[in-house]
Amino acid sequence: MAKKRESNIGSLKVDIDCSDALKGLKAVTREAKNATAALKELEEQQDKINIQVQIDCGSKGIAKELFEQMQKARARGASF
Repeated sequence: MAKKRESNIGSLKVDIDCSDALKGLKAVTREAKNATAALKELEEQQDKINIQVQIDCGSKGIAKELFEQMQKARARGASF
């Protein structure tokens, strides 16, 4: 491995204005948070609407099974 040589031939001062870039990044972050909140709300509303009804016609009657499924859905917050 070669030795690293250092030499000092002067200095360089760089002044960069990044305020517009930072404003843009903050705006993107804010909109991403809003989109995430909206998706969460959408999922919650879909969970309230989607009701899976499984009916077993074996030993239980259809009406009784449907009633039990609706009670479970109401316990999860669904409304009819």
